[in-house]
Amino acid sequence: MTNETMILVIDDDLNDQALIKRAFRVIGIRSSIHFVNNGLEAIAYMMGEGQYSNRAK
Repeated sequence: MTNETMILVIDDDLNDQALIKRAFRVIGIRSSIHFVNNGLEAIAYMMGEGQYSNRAK
């Protein structure tokens, strides 16, 4: 497990995701950004369930 900062963004619009990535890069944030499409996916991600059960991935 690493101590790298991860930013979780909940947004299902690919254009918004691209804008968010660009905005973070422009202001100098270099943390990893992970996008999920909705609240249920966010909960699964946070709980490490389903497709997010392999934390090494």
